[in-house]
Amino acid sequence: MKRGQREQIDKLREVNLFASCSDDELARIDHLITQIQVDEGRALTREGEHGKEFVIVVEGTAGVFKGDEQVAEVGPGSFLGEIGLLFDVPRTATVKALTPMTIDVLNLREFRELLEASPDLRESIEAAARTRFGEITA
Repeated sequence: MKRGQREQIDKLREVNLFASCSDDELARIDHLITQIQVDEGRALTREGEHGKEFVIVVEGTAGVFKGDEQVAEVGPGSFLGEIGLLFDVPRTATVKALTPMTIDVLNLREFRELLEASPDLRESIEAAARTRFGEITA
C-alpha cells in the first residue's frame, strides 16, 4: 500500500461511520469518494428536491433546516442524503454549511457500491435511515 493511500485510509477510519471497516474496505471506499470544499452558506441539500448524493461531513458544521427553522447541526463524521437514496423520497430537510466545510460525496451509483463494499456499513446506514425516516413520518 502506498504512503498516500495509507494516509487516506487512516483519515477515513477517523469517520465514525467507517471505524469498523477493514483496510481493504476502506481502500475501495476511498476510490468511490469525491472530496469537495464547501463555502459557508452553501446548501448541501434542499428540502423537497430529489437527491442524488450521499454526503459525509469531514470538516466543518452544517445546519439542518425544516422550512426556515434550524432543527439540528451536523459536524465531522455525520452523514446525510441516505433517506432519499434508500427510500426514493424527496429530501426531508435543507442542509446548509454554517462554516467552510470539507465533505465526501458519492453519487447514487457510488453509494450503492459503498453499500456493497461493506455489509456492516450497509447495516449501519440502513439502520440510521430507518430511524430518521421513522422520526420524520411519525
